[in-house]
Amino acid sequence: MRRRVPAMMLIGAAILFIGYRIAQAPSHLLPTPAATSSTDHSASTGHSAISTSNFAGYEYEIAVRSVAASFVVPAISTGSPDGSAATWVGVEDYSPGRVVLIQVGVSEGQDSGTATYHAIWSDTRLGYVARPISKTVRPGDLLAASVTLVRQSWRISLEDLTRGWSFTRTVTGLPVRPFHYAEWLQEDPKVLSHPVANALPYPAVGLVSFEHLRVNGVSPSLPSSARVTMRFGDGTSVSPSDQQSDGFRLSESQT
Repeated sequence: MRRRVPAMMLIGAAILFIGYRIAQAPSHLLPTPAATSSTDHSASTGHSAISTSNFAGYEYEIAVRSVAASFVVPAISTGSPDGSAATWVGVEDYSPGRVVLIQVGVSEGQDSGTATYHAIWSDTRLGYVARPISKTVRPGDLLAASVTLVRQSWRISLEDLTRGWSFTRTVTGLPVRPFHYAEWLQEDPKVLSHPVANALPYPAVGLVSFEHLRVNGVSPSLPSSARVTMRFGDGTSVSPSDQQSDGFRLSESQT
């Protein structure tokens, strides 16, 4: 998996960066330049899980025509520092010199002591800038997200099963063939080159569980090499559990 090219979206006074990728590394996550954690380069050989500074979850290498999952919107904890996070499902395609990403999910932010939640989607054509979905989301809502190859386009879907709304968007202008990776990730959206965004810490956000994982319509069997752990400079890490039935949980630990 590659690190993302910088992209941002203004949400109130906060700046949200979704997707910080770079196309030089074809098969593993890299940390941002300021990160103190190191990337395990053996991840690209399938022998080890992936370590990064801003992602936690699973990235599964397979010919992907569709990816889906459900998750509960995590809550920002009372007293959290200002910052932003994102929970999303996506597909990624890689070829030398080019990375293509489509993602859909929700952002969680804390701005001047006020927690905010937004349904979002993005893709490569948008420069990975998170686009808001004009629907209400709140912590505790159960969301179902999917990205599907349909004829000559990709279709993004997000449904709030708690509030009863749904959103569908057709994405054109991207490769209409199976992509290389299915992704279920929690993100700390930051970028070294932007002083405001990089100064904001990861907020105190409730941990996430992804359920009802689907790839090409069936429940995948995720290898341990697809696990992605997010490590912070203070020794805190957020890691996915082993796959449990058709889902997994994220948990926090301190070293």
